[in-house]
Amino acid sequence: MPRVSILLPVYNGEKYVRASLESILAQTFADFEVVVWNDASTDFTSEILRTYRDTRIKVRNNPRNLGLFPTLNLAIRETRGEYVRLWSQDDVMKMSCLESELRYFDAHPNACLAYCAYDTIDDFGRLCSKRADIQKAYIVCPRVVSEIMFYHGDITGNIANVTIRRSILERSGMFREDMKVSADFEFLVRLAGAHSFCEIHEPLIYLRAHKRQFSVQRGVFPLHMRENAAIYEALIARMTHIDREYALAYHRYARHVGYLHYCVRNAMVGDWQEARAAFHEIRQQSDLGRTTLAYIISGNTRLYHPKPRYSDAVVAHFERALPKFIKPPIRHYSERM
Repeated sequence: MPRVSILLPVYNGEKYVRASLESILAQTFADFEVVVWNDASTDFTSEILRTYRDTRIKVRNNPRNLGLFPTLNLAIRETRGEYVRLWSQDDVMKMSCLESELRYFDAHPNACLAYCAYDTIDDFGRLCSKRADIQKAYIVCPRVVSEIMFYHGDITGNIANVTIRRSILERSGMFREDMKVSADFEFLVRLAGAHSFCEIHEPLIYLRAHKRQFSVQRGVFPLHMRENAAIYEALIARMTHIDREYALAYHRYARHVGYLHYCVRNAMVGDWQEARAAFHEIRQQSDLGRTTLAYIISGNTRLYHPKPRYSDAVVAHFERALPKFIKPPIRHYSERM
């Protein structure tokens, strides 16, 4: 039984999947299995995967394209390791990634999940941004995780930097398959209701940013708006330890005004289909008159933008875990405008 099971869902990944797999095979920690699940790719992904003979690699194929989260769930059911390491076809592990993650994880047995920092590379593998190399990890308690995600979105920023204890998956369930784009966010929010996370500050992977990423494709953001609505409602329900009225006002003002900006921006560039889809979601989720008035008065939040009112616990976490030259957690990609 391997200690770590690495899940690699692949769809039309011919450009990067070899580099992704080679970075796994080059790890200093070798007690792992890789479950590669090909989601009915139509390019040369299958041919590339057939060139690997390493016994630690298991390749499975979907007869038809199912999407990311159903594919991840299928792969999870095939795994045997104590830890389940999520991974991506676009990204690259540093050589000590698994070894370092397990060292931090083992030192924090109360954490159900660990997520590491990352450097960013571009389409050609060139370094775009580098995170400060801080070899520390901190426990983030459920209340703090939930509050950070309410204000900033997905606390991990991605799924390619996430490792989960198998025992937690068995108790808490897997990814929701009725969600197309926000099931990872919903999964983290669900776990944060009762479990602590391990926040690893050492950048252990290279995250690739490119124009073909699913999260930046046309039509994806309105889906995020729709699927995130119930997730934020669940987070707001947990905000009993802070000013609930302010939390609701922040949600309406900061988030919904941002949604309206997205709608207006697409209309201005002539993408009426995207603008209509976003406008439909805004009407479903907010008071359109109040949102429009807030948009105008605030100058699209340029003149005024509400600030998060962190609880003492979150302030203490930032002061302890984040040096002054590191910004607070980035917003989830679904909230970038």
